[in-house]
Amino acid sequence: FLLMVPAAALFGAIALAISAFAKSYKEGQYYITPMMMVAIPLAMISLLPGIEFNWRWGLVPISNFSLLFRDLLTEISTIGTVSLQMWGYVAQVVTVTGVYAYLGLRWATSNFYREDILFRVAEEFNWKVWEVPGPKRTTPSSAGAGFAFVLALILFFFLGQTWMIEAAAYLQESIDEALRRFALAHLKNQVLLIAGPAILLTLINRYQFRNIFWTGPGWGLGWAVQMFRGFAKGVATRDVFKIVRSLPMRQWRTVLGVLLVTPALSVLMIWLLSLLATVFGMPAHGPMEQMGEHILTWGLKGMLLLVLFMAVVPGIFEEILFRGYILTGMLPDEHKNGKARRADGTLPTPWKAIIITGLLFGLMHLSAIRIPITFIGGVLLGWIAWRTRSIWWAVAVHILYNAMPVIYGMAAERGVEAIRADMSVPAWLIAVAAVAFVVGVVLIQKGTAPLQTLLPGERRPTWTPTENNDGNAPGTYAPTPSAQPVQT
Repeated sequence: FLLMVPAAALFGAIALAISAFAKSYKEGQYYITPMMMVAIPLAMISLLPGIEFNWRWGLVPISNFSLLFRDLLTEISTIGTVSLQMWGYVAQVVTVTGVYAYLGLRWATSNFYREDILFRVAEEFNWKVWEVPGPKRTTPSSAGAGFAFVLALILFFFLGQTWMIEAAAYLQESIDEALRRFALAHLKNQVLLIAGPAILLTLINRYQFRNIFWTGPGWGLGWAVQMFRGFAKGVATRDVFKIVRSLPMRQWRTVLGVLLVTPALSVLMIWLLSLLATVFGMPAHGPMEQMGEHILTWGLKGMLLLVLFMAVVPGIFEEILFRGYILTGMLPDEHKNGKARRADGTLPTPWKAIIITGLLFGLMHLSAIRIPITFIGGVLLGWIAWRTRSIWWAVAVHILYNAMPVIYGMAAERGVEAIRADMSVPAWLIAVAAVAFVVGVVLIQKGTAPLQTLLPGERRPTWTPTENNDGNAPGTYAPTPSAQPVQT
């Protein structure tokens, strides 16, 4: 009974929300049919062999109470009672399903307050139900960002995990074949299931890529691009490094701050993981760790392959979704159109949007013990993306952070083992990492200070200091006549 009440409320809320679009009973049946086509496969998962209920399945609607109901009947029929662990699962499923039902009721209520839905004709139906009504937007709304996350999570949970399990099954036959299949599955996960929904929704809604993926000033990264082009064209090394020497001091602060923050964060997060492991237990040594250790035996070639697939690929495609589409969607409209500017023209840091994005980033990794770690890393990446007004710095930090375990492994093979095999970190290294992290954050904050008047997606400021004779107070900012704020 406890399981069926929130489940029935969930189905009723969704059916009621969808029925608001219908103008007749027959049309309503057409709209309800897709919902049933999604619900039936989710419910039939309990009939598949080898699938056991756990806390992850407890987050999946419909499948959670279907699997739990099956396990409850099995346990009652075998031992005649319900264990304490199973009661905990019951509480989780009831709570999670109740939250989903509440969100469905909110959706249904909002539909019945919208005249464009109640008084429309059949030909006016718009399948973009994840967007709020109003003028055409150039960036997603918070609802659109949430829809992109849910879509990516569902795809990654079902398709991505299946591809990984299939690749790991080849470990008993040939580790090289397992590595090949794992690399292909990992690439498909990142491109199709993580970044794919963000890019697809951007194309469907005809958003401006510059405003969503923040290809802004690239503060401090232009020198790296020019160096790469110089080396590719065969320019002399001495001439190429002149570009580095010409980098302004403020941009050097950003570069140095990132180089301090990233390894320091890696050490601090390993220390935090060791603390969490003492309470919740260390995660089992899985196929990914086994394949990673095998690749490291290949020497430099193995290190480069690990950095490519475990650092570069996730660093690019995960940032497209989280610090690109989701963070942009979570930003308040006042930050997108410039109405939140202070008297000096700068925009305040949108901590609420950054924290929500970091939390979603942690949930996406589907590991309970690593959620606090990925949450902290996601918040830092969101702050860096906002301060630099470009996701490319977040991409750079993400890549360097993911590459740090590879560097630790290569150093351990050569006898340099600052971080021990049991993941314990010396006290002196924790202290050094904490100081380096604080210094790096201060350098980034000071180095990116000139960019704080920019709107997301802007390449140069549209606000300039005012004169004393224009009616404004000295030191305040006003928009230039030729500049227009980014529409939301």
